[in-house]
Amino acid sequence: MSDIVHIIPLGWEVDRAVEPVQMRRAHRVHILSRMDDTRNAHFRSAVQDGISKYDSTIRVHEHPLDAKREFEDALLQISRLILREARGGHRILVNMSAGSKISGTAAMYAALYHRSRVSEVYYARPSRYFVDSARDDATFFAHGLSEGPHQLVEMPTLATVPPTPTVARALTILYNNPGMRLLELGKALKKAGLEPFTHLPNGELDRKETTRWRNKVRRIFSARGTVPGLVSYSEPDAERRVRLYLTKPGEHQALLTGYVEQLRAESKP
Repeated sequence: MSDIVHIIPLGWEVDRAVEPVQMRRAHRVHILSRMDDTRNAHFRSAVQDGISKYDSTIRVHEHPLDAKREFEDALLQISRLILREARGGHRILVNMSAGSKISGTAAMYAALYHRSRVSEVYYARPSRYFVDSARDDATFFAHGLSEGPHQLVEMPTLATVPPTPTVARALTILYNNPGMRLLELGKALKKAGLEPFTHLPNGELDRKETTRWRNKVRRIFSARGTVPGLVSYSEPDAERRVRLYLTKPGEHQALLTGYVEQLRAESKP
């Protein structure tokens, strides 16, 4: 029998996390929350208490989010949770309303990418918003719920059409191993048992065969139906070897696959 599973990126909300669990029911809840503010701990505790009071048998799991790379970490973790729960045949619901707008955007992208695995994406519309009582009405009507902005965070526009299994695995390999050579990637895909690289010969290849298999690697990223611009290529070295790197869209696609286990360290500028 399948379970009902809620995935909830959480910010400073209680009702918008707890009440949907009551309305849709749940066997398991995954809460994703940043750890950089003590107030976050209060809301995590309040949500856990609210769910427990409703039904103490619901299992709640916490997943910390990287505050500096909230969007990327939310993409990665939500995708991995969807993949894991889907493998168990469970019904997956994604809440895009209880966290920050950044984590909510990531939740929507992940749900769209894994649309065949997700049963429902929901937005919990509040009955009203609370406004800081220290503010007077004139300030509220002049500025709304917030002042600023002090910074603009550019959000990417991501393709939500999953690539072929070969491309998805190639993106994951390159995310973990930037700068791989074409033939190295082909051999890694052969090891993973992915076509057409299961036929890649072992051992040394002559120049003609080397060129042929390098071109096969190139073609998986330019095949019909594959999102363009996921990888970039270095200039050939003295031995005509080319290295591959993920572009920013390629990195986001790799995180969406659910195969990447953790964010890699940020490269120094």
